[in-house]
Amino acid sequence: MARHTRHISPIDTLAPAGGLKTSIQFTRIDRLWIGDVKDPFDNGYVVQFPLADTWSVYGPNVLDVVQQDENGKWSFRDFKEMFLPKTKRGKYGFLKPKYATGGSPIQTKDGFYIVEKKSTVSISTLVFKLAIGMLGGVEQAREHICKLASEAWERDSLRAFKIYQLIDESPGKVLEHLPDNLRAKSTVSLEVESSILHSACLWLGVDPEMVIQRQRGRPKSKKKHHMDQLDENELDLDDSSSSGSVIFMTIDQDEKIIGRLLKDYQGHSKNTKLADLSIHQLASILGSLLEENLNDDADLLEAYLDAFDENWRDLASQGENSASAYDPWVVLGVNPGSSLEEVKKAYKNTMRKIHPDTANISDWFAITVDQAYKQIKQDIENGQ
Repeated sequence: MARHTRHISPIDTLAPAGGLKTSIQFTRIDRLWIGDVKDPFDNGYVVQFPLADTWSVYGPNVLDVVQQDENGKWSFRDFKEMFLPKTKRGKYGFLKPKYATGGSPIQTKDGFYIVEKKSTVSISTLVFKLAIGMLGGVEQAREHICKLASEAWERDSLRAFKIYQLIDESPGKVLEHLPDNLRAKSTVSLEVESSILHSACLWLGVDPEMVIQRQRGRPKSKKKHHMDQLDENELDLDDSSSSGSVIFMTIDQDEKIIGRLLKDYQGHSKNTKLADLSIHQLASILGSLLEENLNDDADLLEAYLDAFDENWRDLASQGENSASAYDPWVVLGVNPGSSLEEVKKAYKNTMRKIHPDTANISDWFAITVDQAYKQIKQDIENGQ
């Protein structure tokens, strides 16, 4: 069974994240866009980015000036989205706060201002303690983690810069397909933890590259099978079959896993074959099962997805090529038209359960949830 946050007892109930996470401050670099933009709210007044104050510069960074649509295409963001109406301008003047990345200037390079800024990485407290044991002390571990986090941020910033270059070189400034090597694979926190755990394996004499194959099929379920929920044309239940309250699975004579829904669920009818659903739809169902604490069903569906394609998590995080297949309202479990506060509440509740920084599960669903929240928030702010 996958290990989820709800199964973990806090180390310290008064500490952030129950003491399960340790936050460490480090210094990293960022790339701020350089250019002139007309202020849409001030008769075409030209604003020069990045903006500057006494000790620092601030403005949109490289990730702020690019965007991906629901069809997976990349383009430059309309700068009008970044400006605040004149009546709402405050600390950051022209810009909405989320587009105002700041830092101490270092140099200009390739059309961007390279700045240095403070940031924080949050990792498992146990992983931090493991680093202390390997490196011989708290300060040594902190220094090492700061270095790993800074390098991970730089790799991601460089990845974003390469995306920016490809968009600029594409016909019509639209990048139709993003190369696989430029897709986001993980979070900074996960990269830091993985590096420490990799080193720990070597330290303990364990091959970190050892392949561990999962045995095909599922163990016999301890629960009674839901015979009353299956139609007569369903496959017979035997030792090769398992079911929860939503998912039924069996293995046929050719050792092929076959799955169906035992009841209407998330807009899909009872007896719908899992094979008839897309990866993204199955991933969305899995997320709902996790939220509802339907652990047996979640395990069954995860086993089905693992047997279907070992790379299904990457496929799910990439989305599909139709807007109808990806509904951000469904991902967050809120009704279309809900207020921004309701959306924020649903987002926080969901991320608390499945965020890769606080739960020992893959980060594909966290990426999908985060993208859904950003899309809904942007639509609400733009009055759509």
